[in-house]
Amino acid sequence: MPKLSKTKLSFRVYFALQQAVLLEKSRGAQNQIFCRLSIPEELQISGSFTSFVSLLSQLIGLGIHSYCPNVHQKLVFVTADWRATELTIRITDGGSGLRYQTSIQMSDGGNKNGAIRPQLILLQAERLIHRNFHGSLSLRSFSNRGTQVTLKLPVPSDSQNLDKS
Repeated sequence: MPKLSKTKLSFRVYFALQQAVLLEKSRGAQNQIFCRLSIPEELQISGSFTSFVSLLSQLIGLGIHSYCPNVHQKLVFVTADWRATELTIRITDGGSGLRYQTSIQMSDGGNKNGAIRPQLILLQAERLIHRNFHGSLSLRSFSNRGTQVTLKLPVPSDSQNLDKS
């Protein structure tokens, strides 16, 4: 029986972010997502490209759907910055905010209509970021002012010689 390789796959973060944004735009959010990616296109992290794009898409989708009609503007901002060995991705919306305290807590995961609660998506995202990407997820949310999800991910030290322009 062949041995499985323990080599971790890596992927370009810039491309993954673009794919997640395009995925959400294809679901009807064409003029509602704005990006500022201050990272080199060649910057790579280790892990699953598909899992990462899916995670980002879900987090962006939470921002898109956090709005009350006629109360909030539907805008989500995605930013990415890189310093030395850490990548920071922020997804910020100006929606209704989350209705629980600063810690992410798991409830029953769904409501009576079968809709997934934001808490469950955030809990799964936190676990995925920690387990698969060795990073962290933090959250700031204010009632009727919006939510900011921050992902901090380690970048291999050999990325330090990439151009930061």
